[in-house]
Amino acid sequence: MTADAKLHFGGIPVAPDVKRIRDEWPDETLTEGQIISDADMETVIGCRKSHDRYQTVTQKWRKTVEMSCGAVIGREPGVGFKVLSDSEKLQLQEGKVKSSFRAMRRSRDVSIRIDRNNLSDDERKRQDFLDRKAAAGLLVLQTKSIAQLPQLD
Repeated sequence: MTADAKLHFGGIPVAPDVKRIRDEWPDETLTEGQIISDADMETVIGCRKSHDRYQTVTQKWRKTVEMSCGAVIGREPGVGFKVLSDSEKLQLQEGKVKSSFRAMRRSRDVSIRIDRNNLSDDERKRQDFLDRKAAAGLLVLQTKSIAQLPQLD
């Protein structure tokens, strides 16, 4: 954090720290498998990994890089950050789909336990809407994908 950073809505803007990270590790130099240690990141940001600010700044940096050049940066437990390969991106995607499936199932389980007699008309409509969304999502996730055959030229 820089001393000249101004408070912004009760906090300090992350843009200056994200810029310092991107100056240290420019997007075009990031390569699959590259590791950026937590110690190096702490030095660049100027705060410890255990602070909330570290998480806030690095998350914003990761999203910024992903949007600007398509590189997905994951966590390497106990080490730091890693630029993911396509296979690792696929594993990440798989985990996200599984967790979203569990979240939708949990949403359905909670919905079942709501006594609709205790809801207003607007709340019933909102619950119906959410139930339809969750049901559609569960249906999509439960549908088995059909294996694609290779194209013959």
